[in-house]
Amino acid sequence: MRNYIFLSLTGESREKAADPLRPETWAFDEKDIMPEFKVLVDSSYNIKNSSYPGGWERDFTVIPYIQILVMDNDIYTFYISKFNYNCDSISNYVPILHCYQLKLEDLQRMNWTVVYPPE
Repeated sequence: MRNYIFLSLTGESREKAADPLRPETWAFDEKDIMPEFKVLVDSSYNIKNSSYPGGWERDFTVIPYIQILVMDNDIYTFYISKFNYNCDSISNYVPILHCYQLKLEDLQRMNWTVVYPPE
């Protein structure tokens, strides 16, 4: 299993070796995990600082980058229910509008603000 950072509905984050298809291995109960980020046009979403001492900077000592996938919400919502949250099937049908792979240095340079579409 690989290490993942899980975000809860309260904004808390935890790192844990887990299988994304097996909720019993996740860092939080399935009902408490933030399933997706829905950010409206001309709006923003603030992910609270990591719950670990040292914050996000500490997280980047164990992960090389964070990945953010931007998808069309309507298409994603349709297929997520059709394929019962199976990520492999969803990836075949939901186009990725943009993929960010950001290192600590990238986020610091961007003042911790990720903009879509990219400028």
